[in-house]
This record gives sequence, structure tokens and C-alpha cells, in this order.
Amino acid sequence: MNDKAADARRAMALISHHTRGHQPGINAIIREAVDADRATELLLAVLDAYPPIVNVLRTAEAQGAMTELVHQIAEFDDDPDWQRAARTIIASATRDLAAMLQIVDEANDQKRCPQLLGSVCGVYGLLLPELATPIGCDAISTITARLTAREAEGDR
Repeated sequence: MNDKAADARRAMALISHHTRGHQPGINAIIREAVDADRATELLLAVLDAYPPIVNVLRTAEAQGAMTELVHQIAEFDDDPDWQRAARTIIASATRDLAAMLQIVDEANDQKRCPQLLGSVCGVYGLLLPELATPIGCDAISTITARLTAREAEGDR
């Protein structure tokens, strides 16, 4: 199996289920990643999936505003899972591996890793509401199908 393709497919499936508010699908994807011992890789794949979407849908100025909003969420949001998710997004964007490891360890210590994954999707959902439209959902489904095919190719 192509682990990287599987991680990317799971990330897009998680994003799709989260965008649609489909909790059983979210749970299934997280369980699949845990069972494959790829939960951390799923988080990394989710973090890698969004920036190309942002680059297509947002101008440089809008991306700057998004960055400001993520920093505000990290500092001021009432939900500690969203704060942690925003800090994770910041650490990923700045490639601060030490900060990412600290955040993941913190989530793990508090038994909040699934919530971290969901909250990363939630923060990006706030930033990219158009992903919840039929066109956005169709685009995510198309990408997921392509990644599923790529994953299957690794099995040959």
C-alpha cells in the first residue's frame, strides 16, 4: 500500500465528512488512521491539504487576513481545541516541528487528538466556507477519488 497516498486520501475524506457534518464518516476515518498507526500522518496530511486550496481561492491580501484570524483564534478563542488547532496551523505554516510536536503531545496527554483533527478542519471551514457549498463538496469528492485511485495503484 502507498502510505502517503492513503494518508492524503484519508485527509481529503476527513475534510469532506467534516464539511458535510457527517460524524460517522469522521469517526470512521479517524479509526482507520488509528488502526493503521497513521494518526499523526493523518494530521500532517490534513495540514498539507488545505494550503493549496487556500492558494487557489484567496488572494495574497486575503491570505494575510486569514493568517491574522488564525492568530486571533490561537490566542483568544474560548474553545481550547480550536486554540490548539490554530496553533497547529501556525506551526505547520512556519514549519516549526518542535511546536507541532509539543501541541500533539499536549493533545495526546489530554486525550484530545480526535478533537484536534476535527478542530483543524473546523478552523479551515471558518476560513473557507465555500468548501461547504455543493461545488466545494464536489471538488473535495473529486480530489478524494483521485487519491483513492493513486492509493490503489500502490497496491499493484
